Amino acid sequence: MSKKTAYIIIIIFVLVLAGGFLAFFFYTNRGQGNNIIVPAEKINIFPASPTPSAEKNSPNDKPNEDDKTSQIDDTSKAILKELSMRPSAGGVALATSTSRGVTVRFLDKGDGKVYDVNTDDNEEIRVSNTTIAKTVEAIWNKDGTKVIARHIGDDPDSIKTYSASLIAKNADQTSGTLQGSYLSDNIKMLTASPDKNKIFYQLVGSGGSTGIISDFDGTKKTGLMDSPLGELLLDWSNASTIALTTKPAAGIPGFLFFLNSKTGATTRVISRIEGLTTLVSPSASEILYSESGQNGFYLKVYSTKTGSAVDTAIATLPEKCIWSKTNSSIIYCSVPSYLPDTGLPDSWYKGLISFSDDIWKIDASTGAGEIIAKLKDTSGKNIDGVNLMLSQNEDYLFFTNKKDYHLWSLKLRE
Repeated sequence: MSKKTAYIIIIIFVLVLAGGFLAFFFYTNRGQGNNIIVPAEKINIFPASPTPSAEKNSPNDKPNEDDKTSQIDDTSKAILKELSMRPSAGGVALATSTSRGVTVRFLDKGDGKVYDVNTDDNEEIRVSNTTIAKTVEAIWNKDGTKVIARHIGDDPDSIKTYSASLIAKNADQTSGTLQGSYLSDNIKMLTASPDKNKIFYQLVGSGGSTGIISDFDGTKKTGLMDSPLGELLLDWSNASTIALTTKPAAGIPGFLFFLNSKTGATTRVISRIEGLTTLVSPSASEILYSESGQNGFYLKVYSTKTGSAVDTAIATLPEKCIWSKTNSSIIYCSVPSYLPDTGLPDSWYKGLISFSDDIWKIDASTGAGEIIAKLKDTSGKNIDGVNLMLSQNEDYLFFTNKKDYHLWSLKLRE
């Protein structure tokens, strides 16, 4: 064999090896745009974000110079109030043009009657005398004139969905009434659009689920998606984005999808995160998410723009938080002072465990945070905060105590 022929054979052999390596690399690392797709055996979703230790994420740890936390003086005694003595199924902060504080309208969880309560005097005023027994959830439109009440039906395992308008009282009446109609019987989950004019809900059958979009009263229905997935958690984040999160369970990989509310197109955003729960920002560019697995419980903020995440200074569930609409980098959270080493979020969902919280403000861009209200020290009560909402001017934060479903208010500024 000539030297020239030998060189040609060696070059061909090297090129074949290189081509095989490149093919293997692109095949094993392929993805869909900015979607996060990791091997099932990986636990940490973002290699670029350092994996925090369980100690770092414990809310019981004393802050030190290295922690992304800061403490503030307990000055919230005059601004933290228990607003309602009745259990709330859901409320809405009404706009007000008077010098009085903010009025919250809520639906009584026990009998479905509607009440107004103001942050100045805490007086509960009944505005509807219609009875809707065993209500588990109430979703309001923006001005509090329409409500979707979800209550337990004759079958204890069934949920009925009633969309109603609040009819003002006549001169001879002591309060108004709720009048409306029932939506489909088998609605598993429901969310309202940011402007509260439309709703999106999920019907689950043996072959998967169907997503329906309609006006707030259930009219003008349009099928938006069909999915082989069963029950999903729904959150209509902005005008064009509906977040779909697989039902979370400790140690079980979860997924987050974005559903375009106009086209029905679905995009996978986060994949294979154990115990995944999420809260998407109003711009849909950041996602607050928690991870619960063998390595501990973590709360992070993921950026869809950069494809990276930051660890937060706290450990809580995204369901106990709310994004500011006036400052895109601010998140308010109700944070347990102690986080049990149990299977979250399942044990909390089922009511097997309960928390005693403080209120924190988190900088989403850095993960740093500060306590703005020590709830137990201020109120003398253990408060497990859920259903956080902000007044339209964001001068008040409202939340419900999961222990008794009473409404609370926290004044954030003058």
